Amino acid sequence: MEYDANWYNTQYADSQSRYGQRYAKKSFPIWAEQKNRLYAQFVIALTGKQPKDVRVLDLGSGEGHFVDAFRAAGADVIGAEWSHVAADRHELVQCLDITDLSSIPSGSFDIVWSTQVYEHLTDDQVISSFRHNSRIAPVQMHMIADRVGNDPSHINIKPAVDWVELFASISDRNVFAIPDPLHPFDDVIYCEMEALPPLMQEVLQRNLRHESI
Repeated sequence: MEYDANWYNTQYADSQSRYGQRYAKKSFPIWAEQKNRLYAQFVIALTGKQPKDVRVLDLGSGEGHFVDAFRAAGADVIGAEWSHVAADRHELVQCLDITDLSSIPSGSFDIVWSTQVYEHLTDDQVISSFRHNSRIAPVQMHMIADRVGNDPSHINIKPAVDWVELFASISDRNVFAIPDPLHPFDDVIYCEMEALPPLMQEVLQRNLRHESI
């Protein structure tokens, strides 16, 4: 099975599929929207800028759930989604191949963000995407599923240390695995930036000390 743009087009077009149900705008629950807004506020806060001064590129946007979250938080945001069926359902989501963003000028954004996208790609695709992100923005952050679950398109599952090693091998900046603010002892967010804000450095050190006890 090849999980390419055509496969996702089929999934989003099928109202009975996982993507046609769970990720469809019409069935997305209020609590999930609220949760997304908390993540968006957290990501914006890491830049140290006011939301109105932050430009975000949301990768693998689907029907634009995180685009809405960042917009609600006050940021300037657009989405990139390789399924035209999903992209066509949101005015701020563009149909783009996230592994080849050569059409986007360098430094166009402050943050590139993705949630549960990279586990759908091969390592080669991830590397290509990551390199484009580094050119496009000084900060990129990714939430990546650590299990297959009931989604067969999760073709790239690896432990956190392997993701950090992969990203660090292709980055000139620092790469961190920082605690997920809503699930701090279970999940991480992978972050590429010059340096973490002081408060986040302290949080990370506290977690490291906790793990060493």
